[in-house]
Amino acid sequence: MLAPGSGYELTVGHYYANGQTTPGFPTSIDLCNTLGAPPVAIVVVVGGASIPPTVEGATFEIVEPPPAVDFVRADANADGFVDIADGIWVLNDLFQGGLHTDCDGANDSNADGGYDAADAIYTFNFQFLGGPQPSAPFPGCGTDASPDLADCAVFPGCP
Repeated sequence: MLAPGSGYELTVGHYYANGQTTPGFPTSIDLCNTLGAPPVAIVVVVGGASIPPTVEGATFEIVEPPPAVDFVRADANADGFVDIADGIWVLNDLFQGGLHTDCDGANDSNADGGYDAADAIYTFNFQFLGGPQPSAPFPGCGTDASPDLADCAVFPGCP
């Protein structure tokens, strides 16, 4: 349920060029109501009525990705250790407005592509109940080749 108004961001799309476009070459994406069989209309339902929204296309430029930064998965506080403090760090960040480590890969201890309370639970399960260890890069520093997260802007726990 959204309050009446405008400017809501309802969805975010990801576009992967897979090396088919050279950096610096602009490209565009437009939303349309002609995909599918039968075509699926883009609508917003307000008070039971379908209202066609105003949609905008986008133009963007493919850029070289920044160099990968080494990190340790599940070391959310970037102190060089994976321990109870990391699970507490995650919960504090998510629910108490605590500090956030700008390294999505380190925060995502269960490597599911998200950052949520399940990551703290995964860390606690590994530490105290003999659960599975975090996937690579763990236990040492390294990079993550999966495209699901933006990985790290910076991670002080690795040289």
